Amino acid sequence: MPWKCPACHSQINHSETEHRPRVGASYRCHICRLELTVDPAVEKLMVAPLREDEPDQKKRPVGP
Repeated sequence: MPWKCPACHSQINHSETEHRPRVGASYRCHICRLELTVDPAVEKLMVAPLREDEPDQKKRPVGP
């Protein structure tokens, strides 16, 4: 399985002891800073879904 970011295609830094990304583990692209997780159905790294406990950026008012 390639250890590449799906957005920028950069190689993902990981432990040399890991031959494959672990299901449920989070990885971060050092270029675009996306949080990635493995999708076991397609066996690729995918952008992790937003967590419900994080504030939604779109709901914050902008400007004065």
